[in-house]
Amino acid sequence: MALHPAVKYTEAGWINNSEVVKVFFDDSQVSLTELNSYAINEGFFVIDDHRGYKIDERPQYYLSKSSFRYLLLSKAQRSQINVALPYSRQPEHYLSPKQAAMYQDVLKGIGNNGKTGNYKEDIVNSWNWNL
Repeated sequence: MALHPAVKYTEAGWINNSEVVKVFFDDSQVSLTELNSYAINEGFFVIDDHRGYKIDERPQYYLSKSSFRYLLLSKAQRSQINVALPYSRQPEHYLSPKQAAMYQDVLKGIGNNGKTGNYKEDIVNSWNWNL
């Protein structure tokens, strides 16, 4: 789903012990009906009953196993990078110049301050704007 151009980001979760994906999209680019048709064609099931939805406590599996986990990322960046990694696309493409520089530091073994899950933090509240 995250590959559709109108999808801003996705959020993994659970409903009744079944894994689900909550989709946040730009409704000025696609209607819900069109997006649901796309999802069905991609092998997803569309559900109408969202009661009991619980967010996944371990989101973005591929991102969480990569060096990108040390960066502060927006929700859209998290989704895009998480999809890019298993498909051997260029996840660096989704970084700002400042994030790209920080990523180079991470690769050199500096800059993560011992934290392993910066990507989960809210970028707006966590970003040190004086860097």
